[in-house]
Amino acid sequence: TTLTPREPVVSVAGALRVAGLQNRPDGSVIVRPDANTIAASSGAAVIGGGTANLILENSPFATIPGGRDNDIGTNAFDTVIGGGRDNNIGDNSFHATIAGGQFNDIALNASRSAIGGGFNNNVADNSPYATIPGGRDNDIGPGAANAFAAGRQAKAYHPGVFVWADDTGVD
Repeated sequence: TTLTPREPVVSVAGALRVAGLQNRPDGSVIVRPDANTIAASSGAAVIGGGTANLILENSPFATIPGGRDNDIGTNAFDTVIGGGRDNNIGDNSFHATIAGGQFNDIALNASRSAIGGGFNNNVADNSPYATIPGGRDNDIGPGAANAFAAGRQAKAYHPGVFVWADDTGVD
């Protein structure tokens, strides 16, 4: 198989170095470092491609495999945004995951929360262990730890609630 454009592949201390790939001394790896950013204090973080993706300070082992305009905040270590566009994991929300989709947000201090994808889903501040499996326009309110919201426009505003909404588009 011929690679286009042809680029030499060279072994560098147990890693591969190819054009457009930056292996940093702190163990971080950035594909397209001209278009993506990992803060210097976020060792072993990875941005695998895409454009305008950002991992802020003190977020080691954070990962964004691709997509566009995705951000992982400060002190959000071991977090993952799988791709998509305009997704955000806020400061101090460690071990959180957004699998993909668009305009999904896990806010401040919402550690171990997850959004499976979809569109415009939000986990508010101080809502750890919250889950939105997908859908659109779902909200987990502030302080609603362990809450679950799914469907369209489901609103889970209290700790531990399970809210399943239909497709009527009504709050």
